[in-house]
Amino acid sequence: PREKIRSLRCAADLRGFEPNFEPGPYFFCHSRLIPEKGIMTLLEAAAILPEAQIRIAGTGPDAHRLETFAREKKLANVVFLGFLSGGALRSAIRCARAVVVPSNCYETGPLAGLEALALGKPVIGARIGGIREMVVEAETGLLFDPLDPAALAARMRELMDSEDRCRQMGRAAAAAARRQC
Repeated sequence: PREKIRSLRCAADLRGFEPNFEPGPYFFCHSRLIPEKGIMTLLEAAAILPEAQIRIAGTGPDAHRLETFAREKKLANVVFLGFLSGGALRSAIRCARAVVVPSNCYETGPLAGLEALALGKPVIGARIGGIREMVVEAETGLLFDPLDPAALAARMRELMDSEDRCRQMGRAAAAAARRQC
């Protein structure tokens, strides 16, 4: 019966998530470091856009390969932070310009994106699966084709060039997260 069915749209408890709409100095990505999460695409974008500061949080079996690539390509603009959670993770997101979700797999509703929206940060996400449903193009963030580092770099450049746009998207992002949860 219909009265026994509940739809749970939000997979996170966002109480205590205080947004910060001021654009920070870096782009942030937090993920399990595995190939399907698209971190290599982010590193390739970092090589195209060396003036973009990027912070990556996470651990996983692909960590060594990704760190070696960054070192060999001399990506001084990329910092690997290791595993972050709780307040440290929220603080890193709140201090970012935007959060990048570069997956090349069909995420259903990535927690990384939802937390970013709730904390008032635009999401630059791959146009695939639930990411493209979570991010409202040019309103709560920007989308790019998965596995396309040039497109990702171009989207990052857009947010580097306009702090006002970051603030507007951040406000819309926080409002959207509250509506969803």
